[in-house]
Amino acid sequence: MCCSCTVTTLSVLILRGLGESKLPSVFIAIAAVLNILLDYLFIAVFHMDVEGAALATVLAQGVSFLISLCYLWKNQDRLGFEFKLKNFRLDRQSAVAVIKVSAPMVVYSLVMSIATMFINSNVNVYGVAASAVDGIGSKINMVIVSIVTGVYTGGAAIIGQCFGAGKMQRIRKAYYVAIGLNLLLWAVIGAAMVVFAQPIFSIFTNNPEVLSMAGKFMLVDLVYFLGMSLSTGPYALLDGVAATGLEMVIGIIESLLIKVVCGMIFSQWFGLYGYWLGNSIGALTTPLLTYLYFLSGAWKKRKAALQ
Repeated sequence: MCCSCTVTTLSVLILRGLGESKLPSVFIAIAAVLNILLDYLFIAVFHMDVEGAALATVLAQGVSFLISLCYLWKNQDRLGFEFKLKNFRLDRQSAVAVIKVSAPMVVYSLVMSIATMFINSNVNVYGVAASAVDGIGSKINMVIVSIVTGVYTGGAAIIGQCFGAGKMQRIRKAYYVAIGLNLLLWAVIGAAMVVFAQPIFSIFTNNPEVLSMAGKFMLVDLVYFLGMSLSTGPYALLDGVAATGLEMVIGIIESLLIKVVCGMIFSQWFGLYGYWLGNSIGALTTPLLTYLYFLSGAWKKRKAALQ
């Protein structure tokens, strides 16, 4: 599974580096939609449970990778990317620069994974139905994250270009447009999530206990979706000016201090839903803290630091 996700991410990053802003999002969306369809096939039809979910992820990521690889192969001349061994050699200077920027993100991803494992392990204590709701919710959130990723990736590319050109006013505009676009999507898709909660969950299971929990879960998840929607501008800004160190710090605060701590506190009053509520409220941390950074104007000084 790790291998399939890695190669898919690699091909998407290569395309973004070559100036393709739309197709990477399409390939990610293909993987997400295919993952959901295969989950239904393997879990609901073939009753493969956890093994089916894992197989669905591997196949979805694999198909997405093959499609992106074929596109790269067929468009070598236009993109200026040749499949030659010399093009895959490590350049020391470039490697050092990449490590400096990416190392904080590795820590960020690790901390996020730990927080997610903590929430999942506590949710599993509440039984099979709770685990099933959590699993279905994760698939729904994959779609949400795909939408957010597509918007903030495009925003990050625009902000990066404007930052390099010194056009700070355009960065402000891109920041707000990214947030506004996703808030519009949040309003439409979020309403559908709440209204059609049970029909959406019934795609994956017909368990009455699981379906009875769908409505409340979607209401809590609506807050998570709001946090992710508000994060599009902040993520685009942090990535566009390569402020990954700050992104790591905010990620640690979000994951450990907000999601985990709030989950533990809220679970005392709301039980199972307290952990999901803590996770949703944690998603609001990044947009709030990054907005303060945005207002401070400190990001304008990043150009000197990068040079």
